[in-house]
Amino acid sequence: MAGIFYFYPMTMDEQQVVREFKAGSHSAFEQLYNQYSAAVYANIFKMVRQQDLAEDILQDVFAVLWTSREKIDLAQSVGNWLFVVSYHKSLSFLKKRLRENIVPAIGSAIADIPEEPEMDEQFYSAQLELLNTAVGHLPLHKQRVFRLYHFENKTFDEIAQELNLSVSSVKFYLKQSRAFIRQYVGGHFPHAVGLSLLLLVTIP
Repeated sequence: MAGIFYFYPMTMDEQQVVREFKAGSHSAFEQLYNQYSAAVYANIFKMVRQQDLAEDILQDVFAVLWTSREKIDLAQSVGNWLFVVSYHKSLSFLKKRLRENIVPAIGSAIADIPEEPEMDEQFYSAQLELLNTAVGHLPLHKQRVFRLYHFENKTFDEIAQELNLSVSSVKFYLKQSRAFIRQYVGGHFPHAVGLSLLLLVTIP
């Protein structure tokens, strides 16, 4: 797995799976689903906070992955792509709920975010490149914590044990990473500030 964004390149085996997937292999698609679905679901659930809706969005994300398979770039992680797509689909759901006045407390944060442009492959790629750049500026130890939390769906305790850190350090690194990425995105690309909302709602 390539980690949350840029800093863990795919292995040769993973690249082969993606090649087969791009060629239309259903078994390769199933491999990718089995590899990433739990972590992607966890990220979606942290935003929408409803199991049935999170499951629906997850299926929608993987449906988009299948229909977009020929456009997947072998230089980018499929996990990165799934993160960006699932984020925007979750955000779209939350903004819809906000309009219906039934969004939870985080609605006030969402309300200030402008509408994103139409989501197509070029848009996803641009968003991913932006996040790649922001996360690439984090120290390696923070990148590792970020990866384990978001894409391997590890708990604070599990991350602390794996990296020989205290739980408080894990939480601190995640919050620092969140703050840095939000500042980086807002400072360099203010029109894309909505990208960092996920970091507002998924890290305690």
